[in-house]
Amino acid sequence: MYSFNDVFNEIEHMVGDVSQNAQNFNQSIEPITHISQTILTNTQGVHTLANDSLQDAQKSNRSTETQLGSIEKIAAASESLADLSEQLQKIIVHFKL
Repeated sequence: MYSFNDVFNEIEHMVGDVSQNAQNFNQSIEPITHISQTILTNTQGVHTLANDSLQDAQKSNRSTETQLGSIEKIAAASESLADLSEQLQKIIVHFKL
């Protein structure tokens, strides 16, 4: 049979072991916490770069669309000018002797 002091000493010893294990666990988790924070920081940096790239791509797309619209207007004006040139040539033929 165990005496009260024996049981108390055993409990005290176990509590000491649990406390030491908790301290060891906390020390072991510190590098993991640091690595997690580094990953989070880097992920936020990548997110920022991705957003910046998206905005640049959208600007480039808008510029390309604007250029395409300008090219289409130039092509339409060129066709109109060619039509006017043909009409002018037909009119000039009537004045030739």
